[in-house]
Amino acid sequence: LQNSLSSTWEQNFAAASVYFAEYGDLRVPKKYVTPGGIALGQWILYMRMTRRGRTGGKLTPAQVERLDSIGMIWDNPREIVWERNFEAAQQYYGQYGNLMVPINYVAEDGTKLGAWLSNMRTARQEGRAQALLTDERIKRLDRIGMVWDVTSEQWERNYAEAVHYYNAHDDLMVPAAYLTESGFALGKWMRNLQRARRKGLLTDGQISRLDALDMVWGNRNDLQWQHMYALAQRYYAKHGDLKVPLSYIAPGGEPLGRWVNRQRNARKNPGN
Repeated sequence: LQNSLSSTWEQNFAAASVYFAEYGDLRVPKKYVTPGGIALGQWILYMRMTRRGRTGGKLTPAQVERLDSIGMIWDNPREIVWERNFEAAQQYYGQYGNLMVPINYVAEDGTKLGAWLSNMRTARQEGRAQALLTDERIKRLDRIGMVWDVTSEQWERNYAEAVHYYNAHDDLMVPAAYLTESGFALGKWMRNLQRARRKGLLTDGQISRLDALDMVWGNRNDLQWQHMYALAQRYYAKHGDLKVPLSYIAPGGEPLGRWVNRQRNARKNPGN
């Protein structure tokens, strides 16, 4: 019987060696079966349990050494998975400087980093931190910019874009289709804010901060007309007339020429 078991161990070790040569590690999926029919995933798991004394078998020092030589991982597989995901998070932070990872983001090695970070946030919010997150792990994630409240973090980033626009244009009359240099749809966000306030979804603090930037909460069409009218007044004061070329663009980027032309057409065709 002992010879039979020894022979079986050698066959499994040979299969493990082949796996290591192909993949560079022994992170064998639990259900993995070799082309030859060896349940290698189960055997690797059994080896870990045997070394921890959870089976009736025993590993000799020589067998442990041989397994070590081909990258055997003796720790809990869940610990291994966590470390693998954390490593992917570190790489993402090193490349982008933050952990605002899209939920569907998958790293080059196949790690579903976006989903994993979302699970970490949910675990902490629901009080399941002890099952997945020790205090030390939380600190490690904090050190690489972990965002536990994504909604608040994203709002702050969007607000920073609004501040940048305000500093450049002296107002928040952002065109509906306006995109920032980073590709953020600031115009759409501003309109979403108006709807959010009507539904009571903005805090008093958020409203006050937007008011400090002269946020437009009323009818944007009327306010937009007043804004263009003010530009027309400036043009008249400088040129003495409103013979604005159709292609004329105001210093702030507004198509004043087309706007003036629309006003003429509107008076000629009041029914349209």
